[in-house]
Amino acid sequence: MMMDPVTNNQLPRPVIEVKGVWKSFKTVQAVKGISLSIKPGQYVALLGPNGAGKTTLVEMIEGIRKPDKGEIFIMDKTWKDNEMELRNLIGLSLQETYFIDKLNVGETLNLFASFFRLGRDHRDCRAGRKTKSLCGQSFRRPATATSTGHCASERSADPSAG
Repeated sequence: MMMDPVTNNQLPRPVIEVKGVWKSFKTVQAVKGISLSIKPGQYVALLGPNGAGKTTLVEMIEGIRKPDKGEIFIMDKTWKDNEMELRNLIGLSLQETYFIDKLNVGETLNLFASFFRLGRDHRDCRAGRKTKSLCGQSFRRPATATSTGHCASERSADPSAG
């Protein structure tokens, strides 16, 4: 239990705690012994030039990459023993999303369902039922609804692509 030295109140446990984390790729040392602690409600910005290890550190916190050395805790849990629970706690926004423009609605649902490790039957059932006729049309990209409830999107040249 950590105590505030001024008020003698108990300090909140970190939401994210990184302790002595290292990561290298062949001859490049991307992350060199980073330690940080992020408390509930705290905002953090990682600043640095290209190649400084910012993305690598975030990917390790997200559980996408494993550190070579050190420990990462999310809500006092490690990825090693709590992967499924942590995947359900974390919300991610992809850094690059250009490829999503190329996916149809079903493919998009399958992609995002895979982040939560939903079974193939579960994903196909939802995608098949909801995307065969989205607002009466077949679409190449996910449809967006206007305030009047009409759908707007590019139509696919292939009517079975939706």
